[in-house]
Amino acid sequence: DSKLIVGDGAMVDDFEAGLHGLTVGEERSVAVTFPSDYSQKSLAGREALFTIVCKDVAECDEPVVNEDFLKRIGSTATTRDEFREELARREEERCAALARQVAHARGIAYIRDAYEFDVPEILCKEEMGLIQKRMQGREEALDDEVLKTRAVGNIRATLVIQKIAQEQKIIVTD
Repeated sequence: DSKLIVGDGAMVDDFEAGLHGLTVGEERSVAVTFPSDYSQKSLAGREALFTIVCKDVAECDEPVVNEDFLKRIGSTATTRDEFREELARREEERCAALARQVAHARGIAYIRDAYEFDVPEILCKEEMGLIQKRMQGREEALDDEVLKTRAVGNIRATLVIQKIAQEQKIIVTD
């Protein structure tokens, strides 16, 4: 049994076209020709016949965007236009935050690669413990060598940033 939304483009056009008008309990055969550039190469350009039994038909109703709907979803907007503006503002904020994260990660990676110096073993073990603690509950586990490499990189980046801040007389505040 498979569920699909007709019109979302997840299936081959011939297949979706063959589903139009299908009613619950109806059985129908649908002939399909897979496009020549189909992602599964063994089916590209080939023809197939699917036999389908419709078990359920459901319609997706577009929600009425009114004040009640907006309150239920936690929006502060009171009109559809305000809601659109709110969504655009949220998307801009999300994109800006993502850009800051990417810039931060690139900066840290640059520092890790640009500065090479020995790190005290005690700091390394402490940072390894912190990384392992942050990784708890995740399926992926880091082997000791990867864990140590990441710990050393984090420490180097932290020490370099602290040194730059000290030399530039940068004081971090709230």
